[in-house]
Amino acid sequence: MKNRFLLLSFLCANFVLAQEETIPHVEDQTIKLLDLYRLEINQLKNDKESLQQTIKLHEELLNSLQKNNNYNNSTKWTTIKNNITNGVESYRHLNDKIQILKTVSKTASYVNYTNSLSGITDNPLGFSFKDKIESSYKSNFTDKKKQPKFTKIIEAITTSPLVQLVPIASQASTVTNSVLNILYTNEASAKESELANIQKFEKEISKYLKYFNEMSAQNQELSVNNATYVKGLESIQQDMVKDVVIIRENLGLKVRERNEKTENLDAYLNYLLEDLNPDFVAKYLLNLSAKHKNIEVLLQSEPSVFTINNNFENLDEYATRFKSTYDFYISFNKSYVGNLTKIVNEAKANNIIEAKDNKSVDKIHQDVIDQLSKVSNENLQSLENTIRINQLENSVNKINYIKFL
Repeated sequence: MKNRFLLLSFLCANFVLAQEETIPHVEDQTIKLLDLYRLEINQLKNDKESLQQTIKLHEELLNSLQKNNNYNNSTKWTTIKNNITNGVESYRHLNDKIQILKTVSKTASYVNYTNSLSGITDNPLGFSFKDKIESSYKSNFTDKKKQPKFTKIIEAITTSPLVQLVPIASQASTVTNSVLNILYTNEASAKESELANIQKFEKEISKYLKYFNEMSAQNQELSVNNATYVKGLESIQQDMVKDVVIIRENLGLKVRERNEKTENLDAYLNYLLEDLNPDFVAKYLLNLSAKHKNIEVLLQSEPSVFTINNNFENLDEYATRFKSTYDFYISFNKSYVGNLTKIVNEAKANNIIEAKDNKSVDKIHQDVIDQLSKVSNENLQSLENTIRINQLENSVNKINYIKFL
């Protein structure tokens, strides 16, 4: 019995060892199979995408052939003339509107007023943050000898050229940090009761600092979004340059390269489109018609008109990208002013707003809310009147996006 038990134990031990050796081997095989399946799946996906692209290209070619069959030489030439005329006009409209939106996003007309709401010396909400720091210091630190010196220090900090270099919405934080550094340095060896005075001072000005920090956050978000708008608009311009260069070359106009060190995209596109105007296009097309009395001969002899016509396919996409950026700009700026309004309402709830010049707190609060709404509406209305997005849409919609083979 004992021998049988020993034999069974020996067999079990060997089985376990065999399993331990087998399991890693099986796992390795499984991992290899999984990797192989993944490679095959990825290859199938790539083949599928390639096939879909091929099908799409064939469909586009078939559509073009079918459309081409619907045009005789006369209607082809009429369509090409219409497309060149409206296409060039659309590029000019788009260029103008992009530059307007780029400028407005950097210098919106309401910026001066919204910046004033972050002012630390003369705020439209009726208080001066500089004065609040001084009065809080005097109420918490009663040493009369130190007060005049502290007043001079506050004046020096708030008027410091370095502070003026800081974005206006962040100046309150900069001033506060400087003041606290001075206070804690001066009171490093002070009694516990004197250190408690600094904490009282911090608490009193914290509600003002909360207001300024919230304003700063909104202005930083505005700055980031404005940079994003400009980047997106310049991406459209870079794509436009390639197409406009092709149009100029095929219309017989010279093209010089852009000097990227001294010439921005606005200036270069203005150069490309300056003499590429409606009068030039009309004269060019008229000369072609006069040169070739037979339209069939004209179309055979002037392949450049097909190149120009077929180059307008991207224009609709550029216009769509611009409109999306424009719509987002409008939406964000409405949201931005709405958030500033909330911050002003919170300022009133936190008793930050003060009566001034015979105006009550309620009156000052309402005046600021009304002015925010006014400057925002004026900015957006001015932009809408200047951009005239319908003008661009109408111009682009006049183009018959067909590729002639």
